[in-house]
Amino acid sequence: MKLSLRIALLFFSVILLLLVVMGAAFYELSRQFYEDRLLHDVSDRMTAHGRVLEQDDHDGAFAHIQTMEEAQGEVAFVQFSSDGGAVRSSDSLTPADTARYWDWIERSESDAALTEASTHNEPHVYAYHEFETDRADGYLFVDQASGEFAATRETLIYLTGVTTFLGLLLAGGLTMLLTRWITNPLTQIRSVSRRIAQGDFTSELAWKRTDEIGDLSRSIDQMAGRLAAYQASRKRLLANISHDLRTPLTYVKGYSSLLKGKLEADERKQAEVIHREAARMEKLVTDIVDLTKMEEGALSVNPDTIQLCPFLHEIARHHQLLAEETGHRIQVICQKDSTVYADPARLEQALFNLFQNAVRYTPAGTVITWEISCDEIRSFILLQDEGPGIQPDKLPHIWDRFYRADEARSSAVPGSGLGLAIVRQIVLASGGQVAAGNRNGSGAWFRIELPSLTD
Repeated sequence: MKLSLRIALLFFSVILLLLVVMGAAFYELSRQFYEDRLLHDVSDRMTAHGRVLEQDDHDGAFAHIQTMEEAQGEVAFVQFSSDGGAVRSSDSLTPADTARYWDWIERSESDAALTEASTHNEPHVYAYHEFETDRADGYLFVDQASGEFAATRETLIYLTGVTTFLGLLLAGGLTMLLTRWITNPLTQIRSVSRRIAQGDFTSELAWKRTDEIGDLSRSIDQMAGRLAAYQASRKRLLANISHDLRTPLTYVKGYSSLLKGKLEADERKQAEVIHREAARMEKLVTDIVDLTKMEEGALSVNPDTIQLCPFLHEIARHHQLLAEETGHRIQVICQKDSTVYADPARLEQALFNLFQNAVRYTPAGTVITWEISCDEIRSFILLQDEGPGIQPDKLPHIWDRFYRADEARSSAVPGSGLGLAIVRQIVLASGGQVAAGNRNGSGAWFRIELPSLTD
């Protein structure tokens, strides 16, 4: 999951939680406020009616109170005696209703409450007031429908929902702005870092920000500058190596070659050693220079279409002499011909390095097998030998420069440790991949994978 998406989800979740909590709190506080207001209003009316009856307890006063209450809407009004008998009541009430009301008065802990009775479609307010008159003691009770309160509650729910929805829209917009504000600099840093990783050390951010991201950008710019300086110094070193080492080695090779024809047998052998070691050193210098150029992407290549089967047969024919000298046999298997687009000279160099590596690490009398296969989009060149194989923990490192899988045999086996590294760079420059592993029986395999050239 991208960082921008994680930040957006986190910020939006926090805002959503905050809005839900605030909306729920707003609704509950508002609902409680209107409920308390309604209960106090009914309770105050009951208290006022009780005082009226205490001053003038007669049917006319009760009728007046009943008329006032019925003006409030859907209201039932009852006057109970102290023993629970209904003295006066609204005309619409039944004995069952008055019995239920009296039961509530006896069980109630407050003089007014909002009741969710099963006999009502909406909450009702029950309230009573105890009074005393010269004629009798008793209770005034009112049952008032809370239609206004229910409407207010629905309005609160609607307002809460609308407010939450608008808040979510605002939060979504703020989330996008915040995410872009945070991740856009990181995206630019990633882009510049990738160009630097690809060798473009001229890329820079040059930001004036004073925060942590600004510090990071300046560190990256400093790194790019140092890498550019390092690359320049390495190029100068390579130029010096190419000139200062190749030139004397060429002289040594030339003079030792001339001396071989003019010296006695023992001295000729010594001259041959000088010539051979000079040639080896010259090849090592060439390999180092070429590998460095490959890693920098500065090595010139001349790609062309290559038919792999005839190409590999021709290379095997060239390598036949070396195979005969070392006692090896070459086998070429072409399951299906394929065409690739690569530099023929560089690909031949890569295949020769693989073959030379197999010759060095496999005993005489064994078979080195080349095999070509392909699928719809890829072509494979596989080399298999019958040597001791490669230790599993060494496999990830065999493509590194100067790496020798068998350190104990390094002095006995010729080579610079650059051959497989050069193979890898040549194949990568051609848009391919390399792989290696051990065979089930004995020996190792090395595979070159290249894009197939389709019509």
